[in-house]
Amino acid sequence: MDQSMPNPRPHEIHDKYWAQRRRLFSRFDRGIQLDAEGWYSVTPELIADHVASEMSKMIPYLLKSKQQRRRMQPLLSGWGGQSSSLGVMQGGGGGGMLSSESTLFPWQSQQQQQLQPLPQLLTQSSKMTVDNAGIVLLDAFCGCGGNSIAFAKLGQTETPLSMVVCVDLDRTKLRMAARNASIYEIPRDKIIFVQSDSLHVLSNCYQNGKLVLQKRDAALGPSTLFERVDGYLIGGLELLPEHIDIVFMDPPWGGVSYNSLGMEGYDLVKNMKIPYGGGRHGEAQVDASNEGETGFANGADLLRMAASATSTRMVMYDIPKNTNKTSLGKAALAAGYRGNIRLDEHYLNGRLKTATAYLGCDHQHLIVAT
Repeated sequence: MDQSMPNPRPHEIHDKYWAQRRRLFSRFDRGIQLDAEGWYSVTPELIADHVASEMSKMIPYLLKSKQQRRRMQPLLSGWGGQSSSLGVMQGGGGGGMLSSESTLFPWQSQQQQQLQPLPQLLTQSSKMTVDNAGIVLLDAFCGCGGNSIAFAKLGQTETPLSMVVCVDLDRTKLRMAARNASIYEIPRDKIIFVQSDSLHVLSNCYQNGKLVLQKRDAALGPSTLFERVDGYLIGGLELLPEHIDIVFMDPPWGGVSYNSLGMEGYDLVKNMKIPYGGGRHGEAQVDASNEGETGFANGADLLRMAASATSTRMVMYDIPKNTNKTSLGKAALAAGYRGNIRLDEHYLNGRLKTATAYLGCDHQHLIVAT
């Protein structure tokens, strides 16, 4: 915690967040921008980098899955069917003062997929190639860009991640995210910013990884204004790529009040309410007063949308540290996943901060015989 410089805006920024500013972004002093919500919702850089690193370990599995689908496509086309594969996953490790504890939760069924364990796939990664479009990751709730930047940094390595698509309803947040990306020197062709309702993008714009959004009549003009911020393109749905392979989600949990629900008290169905169209500032509600209202999606709905949007079913889901694990398992089953879920709990300087569920790949190798 850095308290060497007084909080310049104590009425807008809580002192505890200001003191942690360099944990949120190590390059904070170079001009990082955050809005009021971003100060408490952005993922600390060490955790964001760790999640990105764990995602990179999923890529060999993803490449193998894409190759199998390409080989099967002629047969599937002949049958008039579509390919789909469901599984579930998670990560561990970390550096510096970050530690992550991984737990594997089995959710078995008679329809369980036989997925190849990651260790075998990691040894095959050097033999795999990517199609011309590369691997595209969609960050469904970009905010001020903490996680998006961490993923995009992978594109500067040998990881075959070609594009990060950042979606948020708030144009101001997207501008801040673009500015922050420039501070981390993210290449302009590796990240784009789309202003839209994330629920609309997941449920109506993509199916099985392919863009199904009807092309907008050119005579109508763009769906929203296009602009460049520090060289990064910000625009509307017209910027969406033709395919996506992975979805990352760090949705609004209901502000800091989610902590009031106690340990294991946060239920993804009862307590996460995300309004279509973003509502006021895109903020979710943590109470149950709007339960059953058609204008909201809950945390299980969100996972189902993300799973259906990708062809690989690879989804990384950031959830509150006090999420009820049974509600996570039920949400995964309802979304069509079978097998096991790996859940990382992220500790920063010994304190539990958040958790990430990795779905879409088998993690049976993590189960230790007792």
